[in-house]
Amino acid sequence: MDRAKYLEVQRQLVRLAGEVRDMPLGEFLLAIDHADTVGPILHPSLWIDGHSTMMRFRDLAEALLPFRNKAVGFFDEVGDSE
Repeated sequence: MDRAKYLEVQRQLVRLAGEVRDMPLGEFLLAIDHADTVGPILHPSLWIDGHSTMMRFRDLAEALLPFRNKAVGFFDEVGDSE
């Protein structure tokens, strides 16, 4: 990998980290859990129609959570000037 490509990957990593560091993923996951718990009771048809998509979003948020935590640590250590 040449220097230009290396620096571009580094720049993209910082951009991605900046995008996710303030996402309230914990709250989002709690909201999905709540919807998954009460949805079948309150709105069974809506829950059936949207459950699969909702679970995909939950999986994505759960996968992103460790990266978000690393991003917070990164910016805590190096600041926003990278």
